[in-house]
Amino acid sequence: MENGPAGKGKAYESMSRGRALGSGDFKRELLREHNLAALTRAWDAQGAKEVREGRWRELLDACIAALPVAARKDVRKCAAWKVAVATHMKAASDASNDWLARQLDMGSGTYPSKHVGLARRNPGRTAALSAKIARKVKGKA
Repeated sequence: MENGPAGKGKAYESMSRGRALGSGDFKRELLREHNLAALTRAWDAQGAKEVREGRWRELLDACIAALPVAARKDVRKCAAWKVAVATHMKAASDASNDWLARQLDMGSGTYPSKHVGLARRNPGRTAALSAKIARKVKGKA
C-alpha cells in the first residue's frame, strides 16, 4: 500500500477502506443521486456486494409488497408466496440462492434452487401469485 497523507500507519490503512460509510438507506440514496455504476472498480469487493444486495433488497421488498397479506401468512419454507418471490427474483436479478434463503427464511440455499426449478417446470400452485408480482413489479435489479 502506498504512503498516504498520514503515513503508512494502521489508522490510515483502516480509513482507506469502506469509502462509503453509512446506513443502507444512505448508500442507496448516494447511488441514486450520483448514478454510480454498481460494480465500479473504485469500490472494494465488500462495497460491490453491499450495492448488489441493496438492489436485491429493493426488488425483494417490491415483490413482497405486491402480494396479498393473507398469502404471506404461510410461514413454511416452501410456501407458495416464497417460491413465487424467489422465482421472480431469480428471473429479474442475479440474487444468490443463499441470500434468498436467508431473506425468505427458506433454510439453506438449496431450497430456493429446488423450488424455483420445480415452479418453472410446473407453475400450478404459484402461478396466480407470480402473475401478481409480474404485473406490479417492473424492471430488473
